[in-house]
Amino acid sequence: MRPTIAAVVMVLVLVLSVAVLAPTVQQFVAQRQRIADLQASNAQTQEQIDLLRSQQTRWSDPAYVRAQARERLLFIVPGETSYLVVDSRPETRTPQPAPASPEQHETEHDWAQAFTQSLVTAGNPPGDAATTGAPAP
Repeated sequence: MRPTIAAVVMVLVLVLSVAVLAPTVQQFVAQRQRIADLQASNAQTQEQIDLLRSQQTRWSDPAYVRAQARERLLFIVPGETSYLVVDSRPETRTPQPAPASPEQHETEHDWAQAFTQSLVTAGNPPGDAATTGAPAP
């Protein structure tokens, strides 16, 4: 069975149309995704705006402002008596750290020697000598 010229032309047209339309379709899908992301961002921003507007409305109410001043700042209306309840338990003190001294910062190992040994070990891991047959340093 041999393909006819018309079948070959149709296959070529189909391949060419896919090659031409693929970047356009990819760009379309990317733009739709970007639009969806922006719409989600807009919805989130609108929710924040609504929340801030409701807070602004509450703060414009003198009773709310008065209640917040009483709660947060412990304000009282003239003529009232304010009582502040303090915990009667004794205060637990945390021990103060001892002042630093040079003796506390001395180490038993030389840092330069430890650094050099670390470099040598990193360059020649213990399992490396066994697999290559070379003697370990």
